[in-house]
This record gives sequence, C-alpha cells and structure tokens, in this order.
Amino acid sequence: MRDLIVRLRSEGVTVFFNSHILGDVEAVCDRVVFLKRGRVVHETALREGLTPELHLRLGEVPPELVRGLAAFGRVLRTAEREVWLQLEQETAVPGIVRWLVERGAAVYGVRVQRPSLESLFLETMGPEERAG
Repeated sequence: MRDLIVRLRSEGVTVFFNSHILGDVEAVCDRVVFLKRGRVVHETALREGLTPELHLRLGEVPPELVRGLAAFGRVLRTAEREVWLQLEQETAVPGIVRWLVERGAAVYGVRVQRPSLESLFLETMGPEERAG
C-alpha cells in the first residue's frame, strides 16, 4: 500500500491517508493534519513542521552568546554548557560554528537532529493523546 501511495504522489495525485502509525505518515505524506475531538489542531507541511534542531555543547554559555545565536534561529533552551536552536536550514550549521569560534567560544559538540513526527504529535496534542 505504501508503494502505491508513493507512486500516486509522484504522479501528482492527491491521496488522503489516515493512520495512527506515524512512521507510515512520515514516509508517504507531504502534509499532515492533527485532529483532536473532530477539530483541526495543527496543520503543516512535513518539511516545515520538522525543522532541524541544533544542539551545541560549549565551554560556557554567557548571555551575550545566547543573544547572538538568536540571529541564526530560535533558541529553544539553554543549560549550563548547552544550547538548543531551532533552525530554518541545516546548511546554517557551519556558519554558526564559525561565528562561535570567531567569538572565542570553546565548541565541544555539535549535533543536528530533526524531531520525529511523533515528537511533533506529542508536543501538539499532549502526552495523553499518544498515537497507537
């Protein structure tokens, strides 16, 4: 069934796909809509809804560094030596690292990850609405 849907999509056919198996949704869909009690609570293109997150491990995280990083993306959270940014494009990462090093920051780790559809679902719906 998945192969048929992917083939139809490549031919420009619109297919409405309803499933609680979020891995299948991620594999075959361009857009996703979450319904809660019969109402749309979130709608997005998967490419837009699953924007990359950058996790930085640094020697220290002074406030001025966090303010500067905000120019590259939305600062999601900070910890003692860590910063998480939501990025528009993964291609921004080398420029961010270069910017940090130019400011004398000690960079100990850089990891980019895209949140899963499941994490977007749980963030939108709340943990009490887990998918099957």
